[in-house]
Amino acid sequence: MDMPEKIYDDGFIVKYLFEDERGKEYMVQFKNDHIDAGRSKILGKSYEMAYFAKNDAGQWDARVVSNSGSPFKTMDMVFGKALEMFLKEKIWVSRIWMEGLPKEGEEIPSKRTRLYVRHLGNNPIRGYSMRRNANLIELIKNDRMS
Repeated sequence: MDMPEKIYDDGFIVKYLFEDERGKEYMVQFKNDHIDAGRSKILGKSYEMAYFAKNDAGQWDARVVSNSGSPFKTMDMVFGKALEMFLKEKIWVSRIWMEGLPKEGEEIPSKRTRLYVRHLGNNPIRGYSMRRNANLIELIKNDRMS
């Protein structure tokens, strides 16, 4: 796997693209929780993070589970390389949040949530603490004063 490539960045939405070792395409997206200011938007300090794989129709889908490669290598690309690249460029971000989408009928926390939490617990993001509530995972920037 190569490094993720940034393919879009308008500040409010940032997208990275990468392929696994078998050529399956993935996209990691960061969407800003902006502040509405009348006719304009102001960047907030929080982003929702999601990642997508291409489905059989060639469309990006957050619910697609790819069996083409190692989920651990995929997690390293998503939460290691793409997330770290994003945070290195956007040093002012204080919160990243994501949801481990459950499969139909799956109990909470979902298997994806548990996978994400396990990966982030074993590979913490420097300067951020992790919190989980049901399927919501938050990375909160540590207070520099503590």
